[in-house]
Amino acid sequence: MNMCVVGAGHIGQHVLTHLHRTRPADSVTAVDIDPKKVTALRERGFSADTTCPEGIDVDVWIICVSTGPNLAWLFQALDRLSPKPGSLVSIESTLPVGTTRAAAARFRSRGYAPGTGFHLIHVPHRVLFGVDEDPEASTRIIAGLTDACLRAGIDFYSGCGITLHPVSCPELAELAKLVENSARYLEIAFAEALKQACDEHGLDFDQLRQAVNTKSNVHLADVDYGIGGECLPKDLDFLQDWLRSPLLGAAEKTDRRYRRHLVDIASTAKTALLVGLTYKPGVPVVQGSRAIELGRQLKSRGLKVYARDPLLKDDQVAELGFTPYRGAADIDVIYWRGKWETKRRLAP
Repeated sequence: MNMCVVGAGHIGQHVLTHLHRTRPADSVTAVDIDPKKVTALRERGFSADTTCPEGIDVDVWIICVSTGPNLAWLFQALDRLSPKPGSLVSIESTLPVGTTRAAAARFRSRGYAPGTGFHLIHVPHRVLFGVDEDPEASTRIIAGLTDACLRAGIDFYSGCGITLHPVSCPELAELAKLVENSARYLEIAFAEALKQACDEHGLDFDQLRQAVNTKSNVHLADVDYGIGGECLPKDLDFLQDWLRSPLLGAAEKTDRRYRRHLVDIASTAKTALLVGLTYKPGVPVVQGSRAIELGRQLKSRGLKVYARDPLLKDDQVAELGFTPYRGAADIDVIYWRGKWETKRRLAP
């Protein structure tokens, strides 16, 4: 059985790593339009290219293409596929409700018959960056365009050692992933509102959080520089397009207000230090980082902004536009991932 992973970003690389553990290495290949990613994968021993493989009968296509800020990349990738009879096309990218059926219609317009000629399924990924990096660690939602598609998908993923929870239609699988991430967004936004109010009233948010979380069925989230990364903001928007709820709109406004609050804290400062620049602690990724956004806003107000992060080297900090902190300057405001202090000198 030959498998091809389309899209070698964070999710695609985890899928590749998992398949290499469970399947013969020469049966797995990857496709990504970014030559740098392809080169990096080859250096790690993966078979990879910038175009779909020629001369290989692919039995399973696994689509991990980014769906933000729109679906153009996803549909471009799907439009380049020529699924052979009996093959499986699995979309693991997070999708707006109705996208799987829209993909099926595009296949039909090109003469391919999803549900009869080949099998089309949606299995949204559940990799929690920095916490759960193993695709086998979580139960996965799965849905097929038809019952035959679902059975084919279950056979393949079960053979990869993944526990599955089938649902009756692709829309439910699409919706389930959006609800998961949006629930997390709401949880963080609530914590941000409380953190801002505690700051304004001179109360200790960390003590409040510890007190609340002594109740076993309650979890008050911690805060950071704002709700960043690619997934949560994008997926909330996808869900809002379907749900049209004032609750989701209020959560977005709360996050924006909290991020303005962090900027306003330094309204009279001349220097600021950001401790932690990655979009999430423990994950060496800066794309979508609200810390970087905050630092640039502070610089636009005339502050000198220092920064340090255990996951980044000094030259990487400098490339992001900040001065690496080596303990040689007095700092007016120190930001510790959403927490803040004033007038302190840190050790290098």
